[in-house]
Amino acid sequence: MNQMKNRILGLFMLTILGSMFALSGCSAGATSNSSAEFWVRSNCEMCKETIETALNGTEGVAHAELNLDNHMIKVDFDSSKVDVAELHKACGGAGYETKELPHIESAYQNLPKCCKKIEDM
Repeated sequence: MNQMKNRILGLFMLTILGSMFALSGCSAGATSNSSAEFWVRSNCEMCKETIETALNGTEGVAHAELNLDNHMIKVDFDSSKVDVAELHKACGGAGYETKELPHIESAYQNLPKCCKKIEDM
């Protein structure tokens, strides 16, 4: 029951976040002149969706795609609008750590159980 509640809350947050970015046009028409690839902790398709949504909603990001097999995210972005440090912060803000930055604890606590670290499941 609690896991279901967390999933519903997570999906609701994603919907709200996606709506805000769609309305503001933050990533609409973003062009790419740079790309970065880095490791991000991830377990499942829900992780993939949350991380990609957070990055694709970041101003200046043209496209982000996570490979769950190797936990590497590839991000194409406009370096005049966003830098790699901000990409790591977007992952942390969604509740996921990278090798550069830890996750934001409050965001991590709101993740579904399946998206948490094995030791926290």
